[in-house]
Amino acid sequence: MQPFGVGINPFARPPEAPPGATATATLRGRVIGTDLRSPPHAQVQVVDEDQSPRQIATNELRVTVLDDRAEPAARVQVVLFSTDRDRWYQTSRFLRTAAADADGMATLTGIPFGSYYVAAVPRPPDGGADAWQDPSFLVSLAGGATSATIREGEKLALTVRARAR
Repeated sequence: MQPFGVGINPFARPPEAPPGATATATLRGRVIGTDLRSPPHAQVQVVDEDQSPRQIATNELRVTVLDDRAEPAARVQVVLFSTDRDRWYQTSRFLRTAAADADGMATLTGIPFGSYYVAAVPRPPDGGADAWQDPSFLVSLAGGATSATIREGEKLALTVRARAR
């Protein structure tokens, strides 16, 4: 296995390790852990064993949202969430949301590779700005959501239907 290290920001979570690699979080050469929780858009610098920076490709998902007449659905909320329920927690980097623009388009970037559900809802749930991250809300979306698999460095386009709420 090829080890790699992560230059740590105290609020950063290590990115997904490449296949066959092990992750080690260090601070000034001392191991401090490997499972740090972070805000979803934390900046992480990945370095190889020789401390040289490693390029991590940015994953992107462009979503076109259509209404029940197959017309662009403007200003709906697009919710992307991991198929792995263990990754459904506040500030998880495996949960993302974006508002579709007037043309029904939304772009989500910096998504860790993996399997996801994608849903579009006319408005977020009641309960504050972070209520969309509540596991019970995500469960309510999962049954009618579109599935997507994001691979490292991939730019994926997807069309989803807005759900009635």
